[in-house]
Amino acid sequence: MAGKTIKQIADEIGVTKQAVHQKRKSKNLSNTLQQFTTIIDGVVYIVDDGINILKAAFSDSKSKRVVENRSETTHNNFIVEILQNEIEKKNEQLKEKDVQIANLQTLLDQQQKLQILTQKNLSAESDSSKKTFWKRLTGKQ
Repeated sequence: MAGKTIKQIADEIGVTKQAVHQKRKSKNLSNTLQQFTTIIDGVVYIVDDGINILKAAFSDSKSKRVVENRSETTHNNFIVEILQNEIEKKNEQLKEKDVQIANLQTLLDQQQKLQILTQKNLSAESDSSKKTFWKRLTGKQ
């Protein structure tokens, strides 16, 4: 019943020796792994059944982290989608404002042209009334 050392198990699972020791001594596994564990010359050996239990324990931890990461990714994607929708709405609002500004600019141009035309007409009427008055005064036609 030699089995594998903590170091060998850690390398196989892809974690540190400390992680394997902590998992082995955790409340959930310590009693279960005792029957699969042997200490020879201060070195801890675990047989295949115990290794499978440890692998399953690490697999559960990794699965939880994967689920948490997926959940976080889904949440982040949802936030990004909301922000993209908000940006699209703002872009539409900006387009509407651009149209309104263009319309206002056209109205302002028309108003200025109308004002200039009105001033010319008033000036012409003023000139014609002055001539008529002078012609009446002098009796010239």
